[in-house]
Amino acid sequence: MVSFDILYSQFLSSISSYTLAQLSDSEIQEELFNFAVRAITSFKFPKVALTYTFNETEFQYYFDNNVTQKELNVILSYMKVAWIDYVISKEERFQNQYYDDNVRTFSIGNLLAQLNRLYENLVEKAKNDEYNYGRVNSSGKPRIGDLNG
Repeated sequence: MVSFDILYSQFLSSISSYTLAQLSDSEIQEELFNFAVRAITSFKFPKVALTYTFNETEFQYYFDNNVTQKELNVILSYMKVAWIDYVISKEERFQNQYYDDNVRTFSIGNLLAQLNRLYENLVEKAKNDEYNYGRVNSSGKPRIGDLNG
């Protein structure tokens, strides 16, 4: 059984987030779980069931089936989409801290435009990863031969 901790560590090593860095460890675990659940539900046609259970003795979530790195890659892509959606939705990040006309700060509009572009790119990558996941069978060979075989 694959632990969600493997998923979390791969996710955290692929992003840098000031928003998550401001949270406590338990809050980070809660947000990571929320990202994982959103990603699992976004994954349309996995080859194995992506059901999971909570192990109360270890206080960890585990996938019930033999989830491979191929499935984890698609889930990770969708977790990044959920993460950037979370970052964009944080209102306090976009509040003006200075109200003086003479003080120059970075452009909040540019930041939002960059975050929206990143969101669109991550959505496209997640869809592409999911498409490529479905192009091969469980043994890694092209699925086209499975149609008549």
